[in-house]
Amino acid sequence: MASKIEHINDVNIRKTPQCIAVLNSLKKSKGHPTANEILHDVTKKFPHMSLATVYNNLRKLAENDVIQEVHVKNGPSRFDKNPATHYHMVCNKCGTMEDLSYPLLNEIESFANNLYNFVVTNHEFNLYGTCELCQNNLE
Repeated sequence: MASKIEHINDVNIRKTPQCIAVLNSLKKSKGHPTANEILHDVTKKFPHMSLATVYNNLRKLAENDVIQEVHVKNGPSRFDKNPATHYHMVCNKCGTMEDLSYPLLNEIESFANNLYNFVVTNHEFNLYGTCELCQNNLE
C-alpha cells in the first residue's frame, strides 16, 4: 500500500533538500518522532539546519496531508508518517506512542453527524496510560 509520503511529487509544495530530508527522516523512523528528534537526525546531513526549518517543513507537510501532527498533552507534538485518521496510545511514563486500530471508533463521526447534525472535519483521539514495558519495570 503506497501512502502519500511515497507520492510527495503529487503535492503542491516546494521540495527543497531540507524538506526532503525532514520527510525522509520521518519516513525511516520507527515511531512518532518529535521535531527535535527529526532535527537530530537531519543535522547529520544538514549540520546548519535549524529547528524552525524543521517545524516549517513539518507544518507544510501536515497542511498538505502528507503527514499527521499528533498533539500530545503535557509534551511536544509528534509526527506520524500515516496521514489517515487513526488513533494513538501514549505512555505517561516513557512517552512512547503506538498506533491503535479499532474500527468502531470511526462510528463516532457518524454518531455526531446523525444525532447532533454536526459535520466533523477531523478529530484526534489519544489514550493515555502505561505501556507494557513500563509496567514490567515497575514490578
